[in-house]
Amino acid sequence: MFQEIRELQQLLFKKQKSKYRRYFFNRFDFDRMSGIVGARGVGKTTFLIQYLKQSPIARSKKLYISADSIKIDSLFELAKDF
Repeated sequence: MFQEIRELQQLLFKKQKSKYRRYFFNRFDFDRMSGIVGARGVGKTTFLIQYLKQSPIARSKKLYISADSIKIDSLFELAKDF
């Protein structure tokens, strides 16, 4: 399961090539836990993928999951594996 999530993340990173950034990209406080809400198709995933791609955090320390695209049996087990 974990490897499948990593592969999906890599595909998303390669697929996302947009140079356009949301208006709040440079004003977003990434040091705080935050939620991003909005209707389907407004750019929430694009925003997160762009952030992860440009973040100086090591690739092994990044993990993007989408609950609607993969079957996750246990978030606890996923977090433990990560």
